[in-house]
Amino acid sequence: MAAGGTVGLGMSVNIAVKNLSKEFAAHGTGAAWKALDGVNLEVASGEFVTILGPSGCGKSTLLNILSGLDTHFTGSISFTQGDSGGTARGKPRIAYLFQEPRLLPWRTVRGNVEFALDAAGFSRSEWKGRCNKWLELVGLGGFAEFYPLQLSGGMQQRAAIARAFSIEPDILLMDEPFSALDELTARRMRQELLDLWEANRHSVVFVTHNSLEAVFLSDRILIMNRGPSSRVRDEISLNHLPRPRSYEDPAQFETQKDVLARLMRHVD
Repeated sequence: MAAGGTVGLGMSVNIAVKNLSKEFAAHGTGAAWKALDGVNLEVASGEFVTILGPSGCGKSTLLNILSGLDTHFTGSISFTQGDSGGTARGKPRIAYLFQEPRLLPWRTVRGNVEFALDAAGFSRSEWKGRCNKWLELVGLGGFAEFYPLQLSGGMQQRAAIARAFSIEPDILLMDEPFSALDELTARRMRQELLDLWEANRHSVVFVTHNSLEAVFLSDRILIMNRGPSSRVRDEISLNHLPRPRSYEDPAQFETQKDVLARLMRHVD
């Protein structure tokens, strides 16, 4: 088990995962579930990579390991700075967006962003400016003093995105963040995410089981099979699809059909 990397604030980093495996033991039975089995992948500096696969393929487990929430695994994860290829000196700053917004209900929207800024070590003098900037960028400038339960699901997810970007992450991990939204709202949120990413170019690892979403967002798609013993089974480059993308683009529609067909090969 190994990990390395430290980077300056907001710098994009390369990620390399080698022979990553993870087992879960059943309590009192001696049985084990091998959720990940020799996963290898790379994410280049500033690249938007999507992990696509069915439920139970270990996508969330992989993100938990990348984020440092799960440290019990075999294999290695390494981080290097930008295009230099030099090994970083500590851990990169990572923002993690979950399927649910996970906002603290007793704090206002501003308070939730400030909580993240405090945890990331930003001085109190910077909080107001950073909160205002990112809440404006996600369309919540007028909702800073509202509580999460006063907002719609889409607005709550916008607040979570503002919180994630406010800490200037080197790496952004996203675990099906739009899956609970209706498709019209999800489409708006995907575009807002891309607009923010284009402006900041963090390295992104995005998890989904939605092939349409994967094709619309990604530079590259990695397909995982359903467990046990999940690993990356296929890789699809989307360099042939120019940005900005459109759901009505025939080339994108054809690519989505190909991605879905290749995903179906690895469902069972």
